[in-house]
Amino acid sequence: DATRVAGGGGAARPGLPDADDVERRLGALADAGLGTIVDVGTSVEGRPLVGLRVAGAPAPDGTPPRFVRVLGGHHGDEGASIEVALAAAERVAREGLPAGLEVWFVPLVNPDGAAAGTRRNARGVDLNRNYGVAWSPREAGAGAGPFSEPETRAIRALGHARDWLGGLSLHGGAVNLGWVWNWSTSVRPPEESLLVQRAEAYAAACTAPGFWLTNGADWYVTHGDTTDWSYGALGQSADYTLEVSEVKSPPADTIPTYTAWHLDAIDAWIRAAPSAAVQVVDATTGRGIPARVGGAGIGTGWTGPDGAWARWLDAPADSLTVSADGYASAPLRGSVTALAPATLLDAVVAPRLAGRADGPVGITIEGVPADSPLRLVLPGEPDLTVPPGGDGWTVDPAQLAPGAWTLVTAAGTVPRGFLVADQDPSVRLDDAYLDGDSIVLVGEGFGRGTEAQALVGSERAPVALEPVSWARDQLVFARPADVADDATLDLVLWSRGITLAAAAVGPGGAVLPADPPPGEDTGGAPADDVAPGGTELRAAGLCGPADSRGGGGVPGIVALAGALAALAGRRRARGHGS
Repeated sequence: DATRVAGGGGAARPGLPDADDVERRLGALADAGLGTIVDVGTSVEGRPLVGLRVAGAPAPDGTPPRFVRVLGGHHGDEGASIEVALAAAERVAREGLPAGLEVWFVPLVNPDGAAAGTRRNARGVDLNRNYGVAWSPREAGAGAGPFSEPETRAIRALGHARDWLGGLSLHGGAVNLGWVWNWSTSVRPPEESLLVQRAEAYAAACTAPGFWLTNGADWYVTHGDTTDWSYGALGQSADYTLEVSEVKSPPADTIPTYTAWHLDAIDAWIRAAPSAAVQVVDATTGRGIPARVGGAGIGTGWTGPDGAWARWLDAPADSLTVSADGYASAPLRGSVTALAPATLLDAVVAPRLAGRADGPVGITIEGVPADSPLRLVLPGEPDLTVPPGGDGWTVDPAQLAPGAWTLVTAAGTVPRGFLVADQDPSVRLDDAYLDGDSIVLVGEGFGRGTEAQALVGSERAPVALEPVSWARDQLVFARPADVADDATLDLVLWSRGITLAAAAVGPGGAVLPADPPPGEDTGGAPADDVAPGGTELRAAGLCGPADSRGGGGVPGIVALAGALAALAGRRRARGHGS
């Protein structure tokens, strides 16, 4: 990742690992039954971001699983980062993992850059300057806005899919390990002492000559970094930038030397047991729910969508507090923390689904007057507060990341009451319906490892669906056992970095977003040039050198009747496929 450090240069060597190499090497592990291939995303030019999921057996005591992520190749000319990530995946897959641990490897985040031997992606964007925390247009190659690129949106979707205990983002151009923050030398993370401890544990097992440790910004300041986003948005504190070699793309015959420096350290780092592993559940139903965890000594972070949360800690776990909108807060205790419903509303939201290209929609909540602001909440994303306006609230889905947003009003909370879906021609959902004990999804471009969640019960708990079969044009999942034959479900689907959704899925079909206009780009988030806590980065002195370390208001009111009519027109006929 380094571009201004002595010894940090080096042109891409011939034979730089590309998407085909990653597919071949990870595919060999999957073919041997040592892992599962996942299509994590797709690049600007249509190349795959291929991942490998390696999982140990379920924990025998029912402890929630813990997840670790290893990313490589954000910069296409840093072949060393790709090679080390691939070698780590091969070692972990062949040696296996202890019960309760799952590791995801994405060795090549920037396949277009690797194909061209260039640092940036095919649109000239530095992907490690394109993430949504402390993004700044003053960074060279930052892109049109945070998450303007399909590659970074794919990693964002992966970040939302799990609670990550820790992560390593591999780069080339130096030999060090750096922790957050990268955007500020004056603002320090509350977990810094813990981050230093975990970094020292890595360094103790790493044999790279001259390997050193640093806070990222103490080396030099950058904005829009992967690890700053993981920490600032999701609270995944143990997410590090690992520089694996001073030569970005060493000659092929030297790769075994470079990988040997790091394999023991990576392996030991990902296997380290967490200080705490907790499942947050609804006290009435016992189903897992996403929640915040915070307290002295840590920054507030989110659980996974199923309520699972695991961390390395430098403070007693029982000093932490768990909270979720619509629930009474509770201290974190033991392996299960139950939250009692307090202000949940079992109310109809209309519409309860929109596509990001649909334009502003008017939202109403059954029995709730629109006489106070509406706050929309999605784990890992900034809250959006919408002023009241007549019969409802006007929301522009283009301002929202895809997912199931919770609606918070003065009268109460509708958990995950408003679904926002990507509309992307590469992955399309045309129909969804219940067929006996199965949920059938029909569309186009579904990737390997596609995952889906059903929103179940009055608390609309996200319940992971068990896959039955996969094809590019049809997915089949098992219907949750506690869903009645005549029930309808809302679904959220993650495939190839794209988040899709369907409302009111029943035997007769589902409500789906309309197809976007031809050529519509619906992926990028608004260009919020804001640091964590709302700090404006446009102030003098807060932006680093232009190319340092490599890497409002809602428009218009839409008549509610028109919005409801448009949504009704999106109900698709049931289609079984072949």
